[in-house]
Amino acid sequence: MIAKLLSKELENRESRNELRKLRILPSHHVDFCSNDYLGLIRSGDLERSIQEAITTACPTSSRLAGAGSSRLIAGNNEHVQAFEEWLSTFYGGEAALIFTSGYNANLGLISALGTLNDLVFLYDEQIHASMRDGFRLSRAKSHHFQHNDLDHLENLLQRQKKEVIVFAEAVYSMEGDRAPLVDMVELIERYGAKLIVDEAHAVGLYGASGEGLVQSLGLSDRVFARVCGWGKAHGSQGAVIIAEQQTKEFLINFSRPFIYSTGISHLVLIAAECSYRIVQRARTERAKMKRLIDEWNTHPSNDLITISNNATPIQILQPAQPRAEATALIHKLSSILLAHKMNVVPIYSPTVSRGSERIRISLHAFNSPEEVRTLLQLVDNIAMSTDIIAEGSA
Repeated sequence: MIAKLLSKELENRESRNELRKLRILPSHHVDFCSNDYLGLIRSGDLERSIQEAITTACPTSSRLAGAGSSRLIAGNNEHVQAFEEWLSTFYGGEAALIFTSGYNANLGLISALGTLNDLVFLYDEQIHASMRDGFRLSRAKSHHFQHNDLDHLENLLQRQKKEVIVFAEAVYSMEGDRAPLVDMVELIERYGAKLIVDEAHAVGLYGASGEGLVQSLGLSDRVFARVCGWGKAHGSQGAVIIAEQQTKEFLINFSRPFIYSTGISHLVLIAAECSYRIVQRARTERAKMKRLIDEWNTHPSNDLITISNNATPIQILQPAQPRAEATALIHKLSSILLAHKMNVVPIYSPTVSRGSERIRISLHAFNSPEEVRTLLQLVDNIAMSTDIIAEGSA
């Protein structure tokens, strides 16, 4: 009986062209989909740095594999504590707490805060799934506001009788735009609320040394907590929450994903430390990224496909009008681009709402202006093809 239920759900998703599958993208194609924004993974610099660090700091590999237990039992050590102290200084915060992933960090932060009475959560409707799952595990009531709409946010703030925490992403992973953090902080402070920012797609890319958008805007002391993931520009794994010392102590005591997870391994810590050293000096790569974004933004949309104009490495290709056949159109577009040796990935429901399917393009410091121009010209050529219009409208 359970097998039939599983089959039915999978068949339903497949009938809507929304079935997810694991695949290996061709390594010789142009990368327009990974989160390796600065090319740390692709270049091999991070791997070489890790190998050197392992040889220097840990000649025997016996301590690399794992922490052995939760940090509250036997998984804590001088290495992780020293790195947390360094991270708190780097990000201009009071304290830092490392988690095994950005997902766990968001889940652990929100679910722990949600144990408090008299709290209300307000969040941008485009917030990441990890934060949404944290809201589901929380006892606090949560309400979303329209994407980057400060008027709507203020309307919600005016109606709250309890303490409020607002959640936003510095750079939105599915939209590619930035949160209006300066205006948002000023608004939130007027109502005595607090702000938490997920910087997953901002750390490494903004700030003189890649500190992220919050710090580059001078808002470090005005944000309650930041979640800085290492799986994007840092080319690594894990995450750190930057907050006050009291918040760190609270998470150590009430964050179940932290309490009941095995501590982070020495190997992951070494990889993260190496990535920070490389990212701090990646000024040339950040400048290349800015030029590529400018190159992208000179290209207009066409009648069939809207081409985004974001000030971030995340760009969007989307049907120009909401269409019932958007999934089929995006599927066809991505297939053609892949056939032209460009690695792109279509984004379907339920990751985005049905009817807003898109291809998310990630620009990287290692992409060339010629590659970007070729991609955009292909999109224009495809849009002019009567075949894709006919197939998309079928």
